[in-house]
Amino acid sequence: MTKDLNALIGRFPPGSREMIGRFCEKDVRYWQLCETAPIAIYALATAHGPSNARNTAALAVLEGAKLAQVLQVLGIPRGLRRLPPEIVDVALASLSTDGGWMTAITGHLPLHNPHAAREMLLRGKTHLRYASTEFAAWYCGQIAGLGGEDDGPEVARVLAVYAFISRLLEERCADEEGNGFSTGMEMRQLLMVARAWFRRQAAVIRLKECVIPDMWLKAGCCRGHQFRALDTWSRFVEEAEAMDNCVCDRMTNVALDEVRLFSVRDGDGRRVATVMIGPLGCNRALPAIREIRGPGNRPVSDRVYRATLAWIAGQRSYALPDGSSIPWPAATLRRWHRYWQPYWNHFGDDANPLLPRVPDPLVFRRVDGILAAAQADLRERR
Repeated sequence: MTKDLNALIGRFPPGSREMIGRFCEKDVRYWQLCETAPIAIYALATAHGPSNARNTAALAVLEGAKLAQVLQVLGIPRGLRRLPPEIVDVALASLSTDGGWMTAITGHLPLHNPHAAREMLLRGKTHLRYASTEFAAWYCGQIAGLGGEDDGPEVARVLAVYAFISRLLEERCADEEGNGFSTGMEMRQLLMVARAWFRRQAAVIRLKECVIPDMWLKAGCCRGHQFRALDTWSRFVEEAEAMDNCVCDRMTNVALDEVRLFSVRDGDGRRVATVMIGPLGCNRALPAIREIRGPGNRPVSDRVYRATLAWIAGQRSYALPDGSSIPWPAATLRRWHRYWQPYWNHFGDDANPLLPRVPDPLVFRRVDGILAAAQADLRERR
C-alpha cells in the first residue's frame, strides 16, 4: 500500500484497518472508495450486511458503476457517503437499528471534527431511548451549534419527555402562548418552556388531591390578625380569586417544597394579605417572609407586616424539612400515572429513570434543578 493509503486507512476504527487494507489490495478502485465513500468500503471489508448485497456492490465497483448505485445496493443512504472514516462503524450500527434516525442526524454532525461527530452519534443513540427520532436529531443539532458539549443525559431526558408529551397532547402541555415542542425552537427557548411546564405539572399532580400535613408554622392569631393555612388546592383557588393575586403562580413553589402559603385575615375574618413563608437565606432552619401581598398584589400595611413578623417569632417550634414533606396519597399516584402513561406506553416503563412508576418525593424538585442548571450554563456560554 502507498503512504497515502496507509494514512487514510489509519483513520478508520482500529479493528477494521487490517481488513480494509487487505480488501483494497484487490483493486485500486476499492482504494478510491476510501476517499469517496468511506462507509461503503467499511461495509464491504468488514462484511456488514447481507453477503449477496456486498458481492453485488463489490462487482458494481469493478464494473465502474456510479457511487449512488453502489450505496443503494448496500442499503446506505447517499447522504452518508460524506461521513469521515472515524465514525463509519457507529453510523452503520445506527443505520441498522434506525435508518430514519441516522438520516435525520447526518445533517447535524460536525464532519470537520470526527471525534465530536462520533460522540454525538453515540450520545444521540442514548437520547433516542427516551425520545422521538425528531427530538434526538434536533437535540444533537442544538448541541453542535453550542460547540458540541451538552449538560449530560439528564437534560436530554427531561426535555425528551416534554417534547413527546407536548406533541402528543398539545392542548394539555403547551405553554401559555401555545408553544409545544417544535424543531424550529432554540435550546434556550425549549429549556424555558419545558421548565415552566414541569413546574405547573408539579403543582397539579402533587397538590390537586392532597392535604399538606406539614405547614412548617402553626396557624393562629397574633396582634389582631388571623393566619390561616392554605393547605389544599381549593383553598389556594379561593385565596387567589378573593385576593386577585398571584397565589396560583406560587402553588408550584409549594409543590416543590420551597415555601408554604398562609392567608392573613383581620379580626373580622376579612382577607388582608397572603404571605409566603420559606427558609431564611443564610440559615435554612429558620423561617422567613419570602413574599407578602395584599389584594391585587398591592403592598401591605406596616401593621399587617409587623403582625406577620410577630406571628413567626411567636412560634414555639418549626422544622423546615430538607426533603419533601408533602405525601403521595393514592389519588396523587393515580394522577402521576395518568400523566405519564402515554410516554411509558411508547418507550416502556423503565425507559426514563426520571419518570419511575413509583416516584420519589423529590422528583419534581430534581427535574426543576436539572433544567435550572442547564439554563444557567447556557447563559454562561453566551
